Amino acid sequence: MLTNSPQVVSNLPDNPYQSFIESRKAKGISPASLSYYQTILSRALSAIGNPYLAKPTDITTYLNTIPPNKHGFSTRHAYRRVLMTFYGWLNDVYDLPNPITKVPAPELPNVILPTLRLNQIKDLVKNQSTRAKAIIMLATASGLRRSELANVKIEDLDLQEGRIKTNGKGRKEAYAPISFAREYVEAWLLESGKRSGSLFDLNTYGMQSFFTRLEKQTGLKTNAHVFRRTFAVIGRELGLSDLTIKDLGRWNSVDMVQRYTKDFSFDDANKQLKESLSKLGALFSSY
Repeated sequence: MLTNSPQVVSNLPDNPYQSFIESRKAKGISPASLSYYQTILSRALSAIGNPYLAKPTDITTYLNTIPPNKHGFSTRHAYRRVLMTFYGWLNDVYDLPNPITKVPAPELPNVILPTLRLNQIKDLVKNQSTRAKAIIMLATASGLRRSELANVKIEDLDLQEGRIKTNGKGRKEAYAPISFAREYVEAWLLESGKRSGSLFDLNTYGMQSFFTRLEKQTGLKTNAHVFRRTFAVIGRELGLSDLTIKDLGRWNSVDMVQRYTKDFSFDDANKQLKESLSKLGALFSSY
């Protein structure tokens, strides 16, 4: 049993780690996310000790033991995010002081994450099967996460309105756009003769295998997150605001959109500006 500090109330669980994990299960998070929490939190709490007694200095000392990788302190940053969720849960449920609010986030490098451009997507779908084309184009046009893409059912498709009903993080029901993938999805439905059930007949691991094979075949980085970031960059290319891209991609904050669209360069922005100015010039030339 954990030893409580004088300020701790009597209804605290003996095993806060397990209680937290059960709370994540109750929220319906994916098995992959659950495993992620379990791995990181078990390591962190083993080092930090009794979470009811943890001080900001204890957490900082532990985080400082995590070495940098090729992306700087991204691993340290990830561990802090998990601990933020855990201590935030203790604060929300048991009204305990949250020590991690006084632990600054590690600095992340200003790296440009890999994305694909439209000409690369065009090359990717060449010589692919009808199903593969539909997967690639739907991943690009919708911004669906890997698990969301694998879980698309035909009943979720609204081809007339150009949208897909999906359950994202935390099992939140939302819509994602079909956009320019519509004709590819319709071609796959026609060829497969499917009328209901799973659109692609792939689970999450099958979808991962698909992207891995595609990467080996093409030499391009083509995991599901690359396509999700590509979706955001295409939104920028189309002149959509970051807020609109956030809503379409179901991100929690504009910060994630801005991080994912760093591949949208000054030259891209300048090209977009010139096109807009050209339209503006055409408008005023009639006066």
